[in-house]
Order: sequence, then structure tokens, then C-alpha cells
Amino acid sequence: MQKKYIVALILLVAGGYFWYSSTQSKTMAVKYVTVKAEKGSLTTAISGSGNLVVDQLATVDPTITGTVASVAVNIGDHVEKGQILFTIINEDLTASALQSLTSFQNAEIGVSQAKTNLINARNGGTETERDRNLLR
Repeated sequence: MQKKYIVALILLVAGGYFWYSSTQSKTMAVKYVTVKAEKGSLTTAISGSGNLVVDQLATVDPTITGTVASVAVNIGDHVEKGQILFTIINEDLTASALQSLTSFQNAEIGVSQAKTNLINARNGGTETERDRNLLR
């Protein structure tokens, strides 16, 4: 009977030893791999999502109608007061501006003629009056 206890005890100790050794992590030798450094480019991409909130928002409401010919700014650009944002083509407005320029130039010619007439009047009248005076 005592032999049975001794055999059972030996089997119990042996089983405990095998169980203990199998559960323990075995330390392995660390292997280091070295390579020669090479020059190259590194590309990294970052992405994310979220909400953007603007500091200030302004509504642009032109007083004329027409076709937008060009846009001088992009979305998100910082703009200053007085900066040109876009140009508008309006055929009626262009024609009106040319007509106004022609009227202005004609008015300048009229002023020049009036100045000439004033100078002639101060110097003894017009050439016709001088000719009449010479004939007398």
C-alpha cells in the first residue's frame, strides 16, 4: 500500500514538473538584422473627418446682372476689403459706358471751343467781326 502512495507521489511530482515547464515561456535568443541605410522618399497619407466652421461669412450680392467672366479667389482664401473677387460681363452696361465716354469727349471738345470763342471775344471779337471792322 505504501508502494502505491510512493508511485502516486512520483507520478504527481513528474506531472507537475512537465506542466510547470510547458507553461513557462522559454526565452529565445534575440536576432538582430542589420541592413545598409539607403536614401529614398517616405510617403505618408493622413486622413480624417470632421466639421469646419468659418469665422465670418459674407454674402456677395452684385447690383448688376450678367455673366461671371472670371473668379479671382478660391474657396477658403482670405480676402480683404476692396479686393476684386470676380468680374461680370454685362453687354448693356458696356454699351452704356462707351456712350458715356463718347458724350464726355464731345463735352470736352465743346469746352475747348467755348474757351477759344472767349479768347476771341476778349481780343476784339470773332474773325467775322474783325473783317467787318476792317471794311468800314
